[in-house]
Amino acid sequence: SLFIDSQAPGNVLLKGQPIIANASVGDALKVNAEDAITDETIASFLAVPLERGEQFLGLVEVMIRPPLTFRENDAQLLMRLAT
Repeated sequence: SLFIDSQAPGNVLLKGQPIIANASVGDALKVNAEDAITDETIASFLAVPLERGEQFLGLVEVMIRPPLTFRENDAQLLMRLAT
Protein backbone atom coordinates (compact mmCIF):
# COMPACT_ATOMS: atom_id res chain seq x y z
CA SER A 1 0.00 0.00 0.00
CA LEU A 2 1.02 3.59 -0.56
CA PHE A 3 0.67 5.99 2.34
CA ILE A 4 -0.30 9.63 1.85
CA ASP A 5 2.02 11.70 4.01
CA SER A 6 0.22 13.25 6.96
CA GLN A 7 1.76 16.53 5.78
CA ALA A 8 -0.20 16.47 2.49
CA PRO A 9 -3.06 18.68 3.73
CA GLY A 10 -0.50 21.09 5.17
CA ASN A 11 1.22 21.28 1.79
CA VAL A 12 -2.08 22.26 0.17
CA LEU A 13 -2.45 24.92 2.86
CA LEU A 14 1.09 26.29 2.41
CA LYS A 15 1.32 26.14 -1.38
CA GLY A 16 -2.32 26.77 -2.30
CA GLN A 17 -2.02 24.01 -4.90
CA PRO A 18 -4.02 20.80 -5.24
CA ILE A 19 -2.55 17.42 -4.39
CA ILE A 20 -3.49 14.37 -6.45
CA ALA A 21 -2.38 10.88 -5.39
CA ASN A 22 -3.38 7.86 -7.46
CA ALA A 23 -2.51 4.28 -6.52
CA SER A 24 -0.95 1.95 -9.05
CA VAL A 25 -3.00 -0.94 -10.39
CA GLY A 26 -3.31 -3.57 -7.68
CA ASP A 27 -2.20 -1.12 -5.00
CA ALA A 28 -4.19 1.07 -2.64
CA LEU A 29 -3.65 4.34 -0.83
CA LYS A 30 -3.74 4.57 2.93
CA VAL A 31 -4.66 8.16 3.63
CA ASN A 32 -4.31 8.08 7.41
CA ALA A 33 -3.90 5.75 10.36
CA GLU A 34 -7.66 5.10 10.54
CA ASP A 35 -7.67 3.90 6.93
CA ALA A 36 -4.73 1.64 7.65
CA ILE A 37 -6.52 0.17 10.68
CA THR A 38 -9.89 -0.34 8.95
CA ASP A 39 -8.17 -1.36 5.69
CA GLU A 40 -10.31 1.00 3.62
CA THR A 41 -9.24 0.75 -0.01
CA ILE A 42 -8.73 4.18 -1.53
CA ALA A 43 -7.74 4.41 -5.20
CA SER A 44 -7.20 8.16 -5.31
CA PHE A 45 -6.94 11.17 -3.03
CA LEU A 46 -7.47 14.80 -4.08
CA ALA A 47 -7.12 17.84 -1.82
CA VAL A 48 -7.59 21.49 -2.81
CA PRO A 49 -7.63 24.74 -0.83
CA LEU A 50 -11.04 26.18 0.08
CA GLU A 51 -10.83 29.95 -0.42
CA ARG A 52 -13.04 33.01 -0.55
CA GLY A 53 -11.15 35.64 -2.51
CA GLU A 54 -7.72 35.82 -0.88
CA GLN A 55 -8.94 34.31 2.41
CA PHE A 56 -8.06 30.68 3.11
CA LEU A 57 -11.00 28.89 4.77
CA GLY A 58 -9.87 25.25 4.82
CA LEU A 59 -9.45 22.21 2.60
CA VAL A 60 -11.68 20.11 0.43
CA GLU A 61 -10.55 16.48 0.34
CA VAL A 62 -12.08 13.83 -1.89
CA MET A 63 -11.26 10.11 -1.88
CA ILE A 64 -12.54 7.48 -4.29
CA ARG A 65 -12.36 3.71 -4.44
CA PRO A 66 -10.90 1.59 -7.26
CA PRO A 67 -11.01 1.47 -10.22
CA LEU A 68 -11.40 5.26 -10.49
CA THR A 69 -8.52 7.74 -10.37
CA PHE A 70 -8.28 11.53 -10.40
CA ARG A 71 -6.83 13.58 -13.26
CA GLU A 72 -5.69 17.18 -13.48
CA ASN A 73 -9.08 18.31 -14.83
CA ASP A 74 -10.71 16.86 -11.68
CA ALA A 75 -8.45 19.07 -9.55
CA GLN A 76 -9.27 22.10 -11.70
CA LEU A 77 -13.02 21.49 -11.36
CA LEU A 78 -12.80 20.98 -7.60
CA MET A 79 -10.71 24.16 -7.25
CA ARG A 80 -13.38 26.12 -9.14
CA LEU A 81 -16.05 24.74 -6.83
CA ALA A 82 -13.94 25.50 -3.74
CA THR A 83 -13.42 29.21 -4.52
